[in-house]
Amino acid sequence: MNIALAIVTLNAVKQGYWEECLAAIDAQTLRPSHLLCADSESSDNTVALALAHGWEHLPIQRNTFNHGKTRDAIARLLAQRGADILILMTQDVVLATPDSLKILVERLQATHATAAYGRQCSRNSKRTLDNWQRAQSYPEESCIKTQADIPTMGLLTVFCSDAFCAWDLNHLLAQGGFPEASFGEDMLAAAQAIEAGSAIAYCAEACCWHDHSVSYRDLFARGKAIGRMHAQHADLLKRYGSATRKGLGLLKHGLPQPSILLQLFVKAAGYFYGKHL
Repeated sequence: MNIALAIVTLNAVKQGYWEECLAAIDAQTLRPSHLLCADSESSDNTVALALAHGWEHLPIQRNTFNHGKTRDAIARLLAQRGADILILMTQDVVLATPDSLKILVERLQATHATAAYGRQCSRNSKRTLDNWQRAQSYPEESCIKTQADIPTMGLLTVFCSDAFCAWDLNHLLAQGGFPEASFGEDMLAAAQAIEAGSAIAYCAEACCWHDHSVSYRDLFARGKAIGRMHAQHADLLKRYGSATRKGLGLLKHGLPQPSILLQLFVKAAGYFYGKHL
């Protein structure tokens, strides 16, 4: 089995997790055959550090970057080089245990799914919207999602995250690859997989640390990006149900703290702006 690992980067050193991310990958019991850093003209030492850890540098022009098209080009390039499985991560993710990659790939192979994504946890002790949503979106129990789950899971059926995800390249490319998208290419590719009769696996045993900024500006921007993606792919919501339904479904686990409710309102405002304005 030929396994590749790719990370799309932009000034990862400035973001603060890059050295830790690379060190955690070096410590893995499963060593991918290909390590690819697809960098969008970083102005810091992102590429130099990747090269020092044995990674290949794939330069990406920043003005041509697209979350979907760029990852699709990476998938096709690595498939041409003989890769069977593509693990995608983001530059701010740190693998939590030395077996994280091994467990994720084994889950993908055992389920014969198109993709298997791991559990994202936070090391931030603060009560934030990000932490609260992660606790709901990444539960302690693994699952496999298929068309049969649409009536009960709705939009969560196609929830998937390229922050830490393994893709079966044969399945992915046969189903159309990653669609052009400025955000949410993972969810769109997962929807293609479900429509093709395949499955998406969630692997709770493969863990990583992943923390986002909690500034209101960033929350609004993230909500706006999600809203814009949903507006551009309205057919997805028609098939699987609205994001509002998904959000309300999270509340069944209990109301969050008042400070988190304020963050949720800011992100929801961004979502409304991106979708309708």
